[in-house]
Amino acid sequence: MDINELTDYVLRLKEEVGELGKENRALEKRVEELESVGAVGAVQVSLLPKIKMLNVDQATELFWVCTPRQHAFIQLILEGFSNQEIADRLNSSLSSIKTRFRHLCGRLSIKGRADLEANYKPIFEYADDQRYLANAKIAKTWAAEYAKLAFKQAKKKDPYFKIICETNYRGVSMS
Repeated sequence: MDINELTDYVLRLKEEVGELGKENRALEKRVEELESVGAVGAVQVSLLPKIKMLNVDQATELFWVCTPRQHAFIQLILEGFSNQEIADRLNSSLSSIKTRFRHLCGRLSIKGRADLEANYKPIFEYADDQRYLANAKIAKTWAAEYAKLAFKQAKKKDPYFKIICETNYRGVSMS
């Protein structure tokens, strides 16, 4: 790129920044108008993601039929792990994690992370530790204790590693 092309590029960027500034000022003016009418609350609410709330009994039933791996997945999501961090922890690809999350959403009748938190975080938090361990086959505190371990570390230190990270396919353990 020579100096003339670079100059043209900078001038175009300067024009775009000016246009964005005008749009920003127009939006600020519109917000001020809405504030004066008292409609800002409605605007802010409309920007929030729509959360699908399930019947508590239905959500509880769906929660308890999840596999141990799905419970680990739920715990990781509720702990705030990104898809990439979950993939690293479970030694999976990012696309595999996204697919698993879609399947989990289907099983739990939700559409995403916001729905998961709204519907299943209270169920998880209020579940009895012993019942959770008996049904999910992993401790309720698993994510807090073992989620930050790298996959190789988890293989040695995580007592639930085999249940969560190894797939049992026709009686053969695979990781």
